[in-house]
Amino acid sequence: MKKNGISKLFFAILIVLSTVLPNAAAAKAEGTISVMEAINNNSGTATVKGYIVGTAKSGTSYQQTSPFTESTNIGIADSPDETDVKKIMPVQLPAGNIRTALNLVEHPELLKVQVTITGKLEKYFSVPGLKSATDYTIISDGGRLLNSLM
Repeated sequence: MKKNGISKLFFAILIVLSTVLPNAAAAKAEGTISVMEAINNNSGTATVKGYIVGTAKSGTSYQQTSPFTESTNIGIADSPDETDVKKIMPVQLPAGNIRTALNLVEHPELLKVQVTITGKLEKYFSVPGLKSATDYTIISDGGRLLNSLM
């Protein structure tokens, strides 16, 4: 009787794990991490998902209202209304189409838009950041139309 109970328990755990693990594996296979995960583990290459919350003046100072004056970087956070600099990550926008598409000087309408950005996680402005961006996706425009980008 005990052996049968243990077998049933093992089988139940196996069913639960077979349901949960494929979803977790799919999320990790995508490689998308949160801004806080990127800040806490700032090494390697990753795709980071967050909201554009301004531009970095330094690692501890962000401009979060228009008109923006920095086109070479943006700050991203897990919340579109984040103001705590410890929860904002500076993102270098390399010259070219990524800078043209995402900089807030030319596109102030992107403030509070959700994006994914792929690049190298490393110090930028002396704090955990993302540099050498190679790809981006605009996920959500917060219900606003981004006609100027389409």
